[in-house]
Amino acid sequence: MTRREREARRKAAEERTRARREGRRLIASMGWNGATQAALAALAAPRDFTEHLPDDILRDGWRHPDARVRARAAALRKVARYCGTPDQTCRFKAMLHVIQARAPKIAGASFWGPCYTLAGLEWLRPLDAWEPAGKCEETVFRSLVNHLLARYPVPEFLYGVFDLDRATDGYAWVLAELFESFARGESAFEYVMVNIPAVMTRRMCHLFMQSPPGTGIYAAIRKAQIDALGGTPA
Repeated sequence: MTRREREARRKAAEERTRARREGRRLIASMGWNGATQAALAALAAPRDFTEHLPDDILRDGWRHPDARVRARAAALRKVARYCGTPDQTCRFKAMLHVIQARAPKIAGASFWGPCYTLAGLEWLRPLDAWEPAGKCEETVFRSLVNHLLARYPVPEFLYGVFDLDRATDGYAWVLAELFESFARGESAFEYVMVNIPAVMTRRMCHLFMQSPPGTGIYAAIRKAQIDALGGTPA
């Protein structure tokens, strides 16, 4: 290895360390009482989040090499979403009307919680264009999720984020936004590093996203951490 290559590797390692430290600082400053509170806390933080960001950074900020820019873009996107989109309850009611007409098997109360969470995320396609697919209830609901959120395939276990109770689980909304982010094609590692208070390396995130169907979200996170560290199944 040449001296130039060693220097480049050293600088890359330092940049990764700075990014992780910045992510931990952001986690400590934002708190975990839901996406709205996190966005407001981000706006209240000194200068890091109050600087104006161009539209291209807001749209593609998750690609930026600077962790601070990525975090500002994510926070401002959340603020724009909660201040500028239709009320979540109205979207939830509209969703129930469409479901009742096209897929009554998922119109029951057991799906109200998942549908309400879905109503609070950023939709890629119009609700009226949804055509139900599948026979069982879970498959039909996932077809609705895919229609509204997904540009790319999502691991089956990750649909479990819609079963989390937002009233009792302080991380339910954060994990729902992880699903949204990954379904749009964004980096799971970049989102986890800034938004989830768990130590996750790139390899851990890779193992996490490969969790088998039926694995609980929190169990998948812990299993990925242990596997990456060389732990045994026991």
